[in-house]
Formats: sequence, C-alpha cells, structure tokens
Amino acid sequence: MPELVALSLLATTLAMAAPPAMADSLDPDALKRLVHQDCGSCHGLTLKGGLGPDIRPQTLEGYDPEILQFIILEGMPGTAMPPW
Repeated sequence: MPELVALSLLATTLAMAAPPAMADSLDPDALKRLVHQDCGSCHGLTLKGGLGPDIRPQTLEGYDPEILQFIILEGMPGTAMPPW
C-alpha cells in the first residue's frame, strides 16, 4: 500500500516524540487516517504528489529514513512542509 512508508515513518517519528506509555498505544488505523488526512492534503490523497512531492514507497525507497524523519519533525523552511 502506498501509505505504508509514510505511515511507518510517521509512526516511528511519533513514537520517538511520544512518552513511552503513549508510544506503545499508537493505533495503526488512526495513523493511516492521519497520513491520508494531514499528509494527503498536500501530498495528494493517493500520496502521488500535489502541492508536496510523491511520498509513495517506490519514490521514498532510496532516501535515508533518518533524513525523512528529520523532514517530518522539522519541516522544510521556505516550503509549505510544516514541522510535525
């Protein structure tokens, strides 16, 4: 599924930012909705791109997960990508 890469990156990011008790209770369905609703508003509802770039697995597979995580957490200054 296209959202799995974004979902796993987001889940990892949220788990690192969340208190330990909360990190254990992250709901995969809620994360999927979050990716589609929040990320999809810029990256397209199918995650193929829109205002933001394509974030499907085949597009992101060559990127370092730590860099993607940094972009998700810190955003991209000078662009529409906000910090999460």
